[in-house]
Amino acid sequence: MKTCTRFIACLALAAMVLPARSQGRAKRPAVIAPTHADVVYGSHARNRLDLWLAESAKPTPLLICIHGGGFMGGDKRSYHRNAHLIKSMLDAGISVAAINYRLTEGGKNPYPAPMLDGARAVQFLRANAKQYNLVKDRFAATGGSAGGMMLMWLGFHPDLAQPDSDDPILRESSRLQGLAPN
Repeated sequence: MKTCTRFIACLALAAMVLPARSQGRAKRPAVIAPTHADVVYGSHARNRLDLWLAESAKPTPLLICIHGGGFMGGDKRSYHRNAHLIKSMLDAGISVAAINYRLTEGGKNPYPAPMLDGARAVQFLRANAKQYNLVKDRFAATGGSAGGMMLMWLGFHPDLAQPDSDDPILRESSRLQGLAPN
């Protein structure tokens, strides 16, 4: 229960830290390089993620950061500038991922393409949880604008897991256990 409470508290911290970043009150920590950068999770050129792994002997929860931009712009690198969020999560023993997804490109990739990319990223991270030392059933997400919409879609949409799929990634759950839109 203590670990669950800490996980929820860290999600609340994430929701508070993201808006506070623009207030510039505290000195920002230096940019923290991802442990793994531009990891490919799908077939589209934008299906890439960055991953910061918390140092831990046991598997860690994961906070997935989903950029905004109205599904027409934005990039996962926007989270690189929020070193305070990343450092806070890592210090609390929570790993962090930032994902890119297909942009609509004037109708070239219409709904639900970006949402399905978000689901694929979650499923990819779960399929590789052992490699990345992640707890598969402790995934949460934060994001604003399009990112906030995507995380809510992932949180409330029926699970997209396909247990009989030939693709081991598609066998994994697409659901999130924590939602922190901002």
